[in-house]
Amino acid sequence: MEKSKDALNKALELLSKRWTLRILWELNRETLNFRELSSVAGSVSTSVLSVRLAELRKARLVEHLDGRGYRLTCLGKQLMHAAAPIMEWAVEWHQTCSETASDS
Repeated sequence: MEKSKDALNKALELLSKRWTLRILWELNRETLNFRELSSVAGSVSTSVLSVRLAELRKARLVEHLDGRGYRLTCLGKQLMHAAAPIMEWAVEWHQTCSETASDS
């Protein structure tokens, strides 16, 4: 049980870093080079993007293909597949919260 808790804490620590989920989201769609990823990932600075990509590569969620760019690894794809129900829930939750706020 303790090992599972430690593993979950480490995964959540990595995923909670700013821009990490956005990078994974964009790479879930297609392979992108650094410039393309910087362009589609919003206002992330190139230095932060570089650090996040290094962290994601170290975590074996992203890989770099020489001349082609960055893409999710099998582990990265598994993560995004596992996250899909949470994303669906988040959309429903957000709509519910928005409806409640407009009723006030």
